[in-house]
Formats: sequence, C-alpha cells, structure tokens
Amino acid sequence: MIAVIALLVTAACSSSSSSPRAGATRSASPTRGPASSGPTVSPRPTSSAGTKAPAVTPYTDVTGASMFAASTVTLATLRKTYPGVAFSVRTVRWDGVVRAYLAAAPSAAHGARAALPLFVVLSGYHSSSGLESERTGFLPLVSQGKAVAVYPVGYHESWDVDAAHSCCHEAAQRKLDDEGFVAAATRDARTAWHTDADRTYLVGHSNGAKLAFTLACGRSDLYAAVATMAAVDGDGCDPPAAPISALVAVGDADTQEPSAEHSSPPVPLLDATAIAFRRRDHCTSSSRTVEHELADVVDWRSCGSGTAVRRIVYSGVRHSWPASGHYRGATRVDGSIALATLIEQFVMSRHR
Repeated sequence: MIAVIALLVTAACSSSSSSPRAGATRSASPTRGPASSGPTVSPRPTSSAGTKAPAVTPYTDVTGASMFAASTVTLATLRKTYPGVAFSVRTVRWDGVVRAYLAAAPSAAHGARAALPLFVVLSGYHSSSGLESERTGFLPLVSQGKAVAVYPVGYHESWDVDAAHSCCHEAAQRKLDDEGFVAAATRDARTAWHTDADRTYLVGHSNGAKLAFTLACGRSDLYAAVATMAAVDGDGCDPPAAPISALVAVGDADTQEPSAEHSSPPVPLLDATAIAFRRRDHCTSSSRTVEHELADVVDWRSCGSGTAVRRIVYSGVRHSWPASGHYRGATRVDGSIALATLIEQFVMSRHR
C-alpha cells in the first residue's frame, strides 16, 4: 500500500500576498527567494508540531492542487506501468509556501551513470501532474535510463500567468510566484538527481506553455531549450533575453487557443512566435521542411550560439496533446510524430 502524504502549510500564506507579483510580464523578474537559504526538500512533511501529517487520497499539496485528482493515474498505477522508473514526490518551500512536484527517475543506481538530462514538464489547465506524466510521453525515455523528468504541481491545476486571459484564473487570483517556484523545483531536481545542468529542457502545454514562455525569458540561464504546445508568444521578451533553442507547436483546428481574443487562427500566430524566437536566436532564413501525414515540421538550424528553432503544425488537432496512446486531453497520432518523439529528437542535442 502506497502511503500518500498531505502537505501542510508551516508558513503564512494568504490569497492576497503582500509581495509584488513576479512573472506578470515576460521579463527578467526580481528573485523573491525562498523563505530560508535554499529550497527546503521534504519528501514526507510533518506538521508544525512535528507529528506525521494524516494520509489522504488523492494527494494534495498545500496550495490545493491535486496531483492525481480526476484521474485514474496514481503513484501505484504509474509504478506498475513503468517498473523501470522510480517515482517520488518532493517539495520545495518558495515565497513562504510549500510546493510540490512529481519526479520520475531511472530506478537503477544513479551513481553508476553519467549525468542525465532533465525534463521539466508544466501541465495544462485542469490536468493533474499524474495524468500529464503519462500523456506527454517522456516516461518511456526515463524508463530507458536516458533522462529524469519532473512535473511541478500548479495551484488548482493552473499557473499564474496571463491574468487577462479568460482561462486558468485560479492561480492568477492567488498571485503565487509560479515562475520562482518552477525555477526552484528545477534547481532542486538538478541537485537531487545530479542531472546535467547544461541539458535541462522546459516543456509546457497550454497554460503551462504560457508559463514556459515566461521562464524562457526571465530564467533562460536555467534551460537549454523550451518546447510548447497549444500556446503562442509572438511578442518575445522585454527586455531581450539570451538565445535559447525553441520548439513551438499548435493544432490547426485549435479554436480554444492560442489567441487571447479567441479570434485569430492559430497557425499565423504560431508563425509569429517562431519568428520571435528566430530573431532572438539570430537565425538565418535557411530552413528545412518535413511534411508528415498529420504534421508539418520546419527547422531553422543556422542560428547563433548553436541554438535552433522548430515549428510544428498538427493537422486536425485541436487543443490537445499529440500522443501515441489514448489519454484524457490527448489526440492519438502515430508514434513517429507524437510530440514527445519530436521534442526528444529536437532537444537532446541541445546544450546550454
């Protein structure tokens, strides 16, 4: 029986935070910092009295987001499906709040292998970290001993970004420093699994992709590449940020996103996003296009600082994640063009 532990708040946190909001714009925001000298890791947190917190199901972090809510995916099912993966729940204290992330690492002893790349995966709106770990498709890579993957937990399965947008308002109303939290979780995972600091890759879907764009501007020193699905950011960074490799993707039938006004077709907006990254990365106009049955892939590899940009348009796909299996919130496609496959091909050779 797997004990699932509830996390308790041991520091003050109110819905009307007294700190100014970080990450509200895509710029290098001031670091608000953890409550102590660094992130506090607590795989099995206790209450302020020092007694064990009561076990609850589903797992819930202190900000109220359920890691396995509304899903048949649990730690038990993940461990059964992926016996070669060691799953764990870790916490970091950031901006006075204890936050959680789901971690997946190869089950073999880490000391005997070279440093692995790290995937930081940000879920879409109302998608639990447990579900996201399965449908995004990176767990087979972990099972093969090729990577470590972590899935930070958003407040009520949302992220504090793009407050003017009509979706995903729970985190925006709480004004949590999600940008700082994800950065802290990234550093914590690097230390815990001794991953390759030059091969840390940021992945986001929908609302999580919007936060990924923010991190790619304000925390670009942490990540070698960013990959997004079902969101756009044609404005780029203000002020300009350092070059970073970027993969951006949408479905051409997406009517829910990426336009904040829900009026513009997704492909021209995706093109504007790719142009913004190409300018940032000082890419030439030289490109290579590969047309698959359901996906058009365009690569720009003649860029400065060894970076690259990839643009993917999925035919007939709406706001879902293109996956090789059947999952809630996913569109099943051939494994050769599953987004995880195309991301892996693109990012694994990218170094910071």
